Amino acid sequence: MAAPLGLRRRRGVRHRRRHRLPRRSAGGRDPARPRPRPRLGAERWTYGEEFGIVHAVAAAGGLTYVGAGGVVALDSRSGDERWSDGTTAFSFTTGAGFVVADDGEEVHVLDAAGGGKRWSLPAENSTAVLAADGLVFVCDAYLRLAVLAAADKAVAWERELEYPSTVHAAGDGMLYLTEDRLLHAWRADTGDSVWRLPDAEFAGLAGGAVHVWGSVAEDGTTGGRPRLYALDPSDGDVLWTYGGAEYVHAVTAGPAGLVFAGLPDGYVHALRPPTARRPNGGTSGAP
Repeated sequence: MAAPLGLRRRRGVRHRRRHRLPRRSAGGRDPARPRPRPRLGAERWTYGEEFGIVHAVAAAGGLTYVGAGGVVALDSRSGDERWSDGTTAFSFTTGAGFVVADDGEEVHVLDAAGGGKRWSLPAENSTAVLAADGLVFVCDAYLRLAVLAAADKAVAWERELEYPSTVHAAGDGMLYLTEDRLLHAWRADTGDSVWRLPDAEFAGLAGGAVHVWGSVAEDGTTGGRPRLYALDPSDGDVLWTYGGAEYVHAVTAGPAGLVFAGLPDGYVHALRPPTARRPNGGTSGAP
């Protein structure tokens, strides 16, 4: 099995030799062959707000949202301002046709097309603000979780979570959270439990699977050496596993079906999941 690539030098940034990570195999590339000189990136546009501090930036649907005293939506290609709103935003969450701005005391849902405010919800020091499937998920500092329709604020369901709890992600009709040391998968629209796992840390959603790190066995029990598992969101069954890392704390999707796993030692593993599901989850992902 080929070892993963080391981190490449960022374009236009000087690195001192003592900060470089150890050289690793480049999967067949001659390490003695010099790398081509990187080309310099060109500035496309710049946006500035006098005496303002940019608290948050997000991009979706051809727009770039900037939180600096208020919310400003810019055309991502040209940088032209499309609309602005006086709402303060320390973080953004984007959905289909809307953007959610969190100011630390309230959560505001704005229309992506014109910036009109749809509704607001008190949420002191929110611990999670998510948007998926036309729903907005808000968990405040008191672990009160509310799920509302983005269009009209209609409450889908509410629940007080047990301490400690962490709301991780939502997508494809599911909500993932850790409560009482169990990783839960709930139906996003009803809050009904679909499956749960012990000894599993949420790593991310990618490639149509939910990725967890732990000692999850194929029958859902614990045991064995911890590894990365890709699970079927609908039932929690194991799709494939990868045991070539000491720990994985973040996973994201990439082009051509690749899955990128972030490691705390400063490296990223690019994994190639199997193209077809095999019985008993016995297939292993390969770098």
